[in-house]
Amino acid sequence: MEQDIHIKTNQAEAKQCESQLRENIVALQKYEKMLSNIMYTNEKMNLDMKGIEISMEELKKKPKEVYRFYGMILLKKPFDEIKTELEEEKDKITLRQKQLTKQEESIKKMYSELRQKVIDMQKELRETVGKK
Repeated sequence: MEQDIHIKTNQAEAKQCESQLRENIVALQKYEKMLSNIMYTNEKMNLDMKGIEISMEELKKKPKEVYRFYGMILLKKPFDEIKTELEEEKDKITLRQKQLTKQEESIKKMYSELRQKVIDMQKELRETVGKK
């Protein structure tokens, strides 16, 4: 009788552990997706930054006329205004990249901790199932 209760307790613990393990694996997958999105966004910002740097190099040549795309429209703009806009965009991108880096570090830390928890739970589950 006591042995039956012990077996049922082990089975209940194993089911609960399996359920928690599945939830944690889903959370790990979400973290992976978040990290992937951050990497994509960061790469896009690197490309945008490169475009700004190229544009700023061209502005150093002091062209007589300067144009800028706004959506599908190309407009003639004053040199100083475009230079200021490019510098502001560069600053915004730099700030956003710093924020993304902090976010990435935080997610990596949470991912690492949860990953270790999943590994520990898998070991515990194997031990629990092995006792049957």
